[in-house]
Order: sequence, then C-alpha cells, then structure tokens
Amino acid sequence: MFQPQKIGTPIRATTDRSSRRTTTLERDEDGAAPEEIEWALAYNAYERLAKSPNDLGRLLEPARDGFLTTGCVPEWCGVDLLRGWAFYLVREDYFSGGGTLGREWQAVMTSLINHPAGRGEDLPPRAGPHSD
Repeated sequence: MFQPQKIGTPIRATTDRSSRRTTTLERDEDGAAPEEIEWALAYNAYERLAKSPNDLGRLLEPARDGFLTTGCVPEWCGVDLLRGWAFYLVREDYFSGGGTLGREWQAVMTSLINHPAGRGEDLPPRAGPHSD
C-alpha cells in the first residue's frame, strides 16, 4: 500500500522495479540530484496540467497545504500530480535563486518512487552506484 512521506524522512535505497537493482540517489546540499532536476523539467506541467505558473500553483495548493499541515504528501496524490509538483518545485527553486527544494522535494520524490502506479518515465532517474 502507498505510504505518504513524512517531513525529514531521508530518501532511502530503493529497488528499481524494471531491473530489480538496488540503487542509491546521490543528492546535493539542496536535496536534489541533477538527473532528477532534468527529469522534473522534462514533464512540462504547463502543457500537461495547467497553462501558467499561477494556474499550476492553484492546482497544487491543496496537496501543498496538506503537506505543510501534516508533514506528509497526501496519499490521494496521483502520479501526474506528483510529477507536476516536482516540476513546479524545480521552477520555483530556479526563480528563487536555488537552495529551496529541501524536505518538500524529498517527500515528493519518495512518494513518486513508492507510488504503486509509477512506471517507467513516471519515476525519477536513479543516480549513483548500482548493485545487482
């Protein structure tokens, strides 16, 4: 069953569903791997979910409010909403000058990795050493 991600819970080693390899995500001080940033921007939520940053922000508001209130990504969030949320956080971080991703980013990434409906390109890339 899908478990919401709590604030401060570190991203853990995961098993890649397609290859069954255990991987570790390498992160910078902001909590994001460069490959994840590139992956998040490739989604382009302005085309897929909302036409503008303001529209996307309004769409994400209930999920973000839930996160701020409970410290968890709401379990009702689907894969596309989580992808759009990741895209929004990266864009917001860019226009804020960087260094703003932190716990919210980590929680969204972990929720995507653990989401039962996440497949293929829905999932963030795996960075770091691979073991079989």
